[in-house]
Amino acid sequence: MLNPRVCAATILKDVLFENKSLAPSIKLANKSQQSNLTKELCFGVCRYYFQLKFILSKLMSKPIKSKEAEVECLLLLGIYELTYLNTAKHAVVSEIVECTKLLNKTWATKLVNAILRNFLRNQADLIGNSLNDITAKYNHPRWLAKKIKLIYPTKWEMILQANNQQAPMILRVNQQKISTAAYLGKLAEQQIAAHLSPASNTAIILETACPIANLPNFADGYCSVQDVNAQLAANFLQLSPGQIVLDACAAPGGKTAHLLETESKLASLVAIDNDSERVKVIHENFLRLQLSATIITADAINLNVWWDKKSFDRILLDAPCSATGVIRRHPDIKLLRQETDINNLVKTQRALIQSLWQTLKLNGLLLYVTCSILPEENAENILWFLQNNTDAKILRLPLSTKHSEIGLQLLPSEFEGDGFYYCLLQKKF
Repeated sequence: MLNPRVCAATILKDVLFENKSLAPSIKLANKSQQSNLTKELCFGVCRYYFQLKFILSKLMSKPIKSKEAEVECLLLLGIYELTYLNTAKHAVVSEIVECTKLLNKTWATKLVNAILRNFLRNQADLIGNSLNDITAKYNHPRWLAKKIKLIYPTKWEMILQANNQQAPMILRVNQQKISTAAYLGKLAEQQIAAHLSPASNTAIILETACPIANLPNFADGYCSVQDVNAQLAANFLQLSPGQIVLDACAAPGGKTAHLLETESKLASLVAIDNDSERVKVIHENFLRLQLSATIITADAINLNVWWDKKSFDRILLDAPCSATGVIRRHPDIKLLRQETDINNLVKTQRALIQSLWQTLKLNGLLLYVTCSILPEENAENILWFLQNNTDAKILRLPLSTKHSEIGLQLLPSEFEGDGFYYCLLQKKF
């Protein structure tokens, strides 16, 4: 197996310097080269990047050249491990220095050794100083921290802190195979500590994450890994036997599968996504869960490419978004997302809902969903849509105590889940 720190530095180089997403970068790395430590280091550096970068800048007289990006990644790894993990201090320094040799960066051996030892000597002061900088203190880009503070003046610190926590592992129990209570009993038999969620009758929250291979009957489709707040979609759609249902932007298929697990007697279910690689994951998930649907690779906006003119009773539109509600699961979002992305996303969201509305039957329901906490992508989109479509009205969702006039906004860590927005629209006669 490749040295886990070398592997982590290579993956982080792709994320920090080439703007690649973390999860696919880890997946693309040779599996024989990975370890739990590799993943811990990658996620940890992304989660605390702004503080680590601030500290590193105070330890260096001049920045490292971009062509030596792996050396900077090793230093960030070292500072993260020395600060947040329980590895022996001398072992971390020794291992990171050794990594410079393994990466053929012997010129950096003395530099890396000196910087990490200097950090250890001044660790308390450096960390203390980082708390005086809003970006480093909250580990969010300045634009996003300011934006969240403006939108949520009484909750912004809670949101930023929640984003920096590691999210729990949550299961969705396949009700076609077993009840939630019975599956909780199976977990107990395997000594896997877990508890039921008050928000969804299909959700079980594990006290500690575990490999899916350890989950009882996972290969037989008894459960899937899915956030609790993502599991609300199937219940909100009010499914019934005989309905024709569309899941637009369906990949990787978690909500799609949940629709069929919730109502197995739909007349048909069409699942669309424009990413062919992610569509493959839908097929893989359906094979394990023993489910079937019409799965199409296409842009849902272009109706003439895929729509057969048969109107839908129900539409689930899980629109592409900033993903600002799922940062704790994907901390690289803080590094990759730019403020300028939001306007482009809003244009896509509006084009999708406007186009798909044409395919909905009279009296049918469309559930608009994002994993964003930004009003531009959520309530403001719905207001725009209502102004331009007089045949649409909002229906009240459950969880009424958290319901506004314009949809349901869940924040990160509510019900132990991620940040999601839901709005249920009905096409009026």
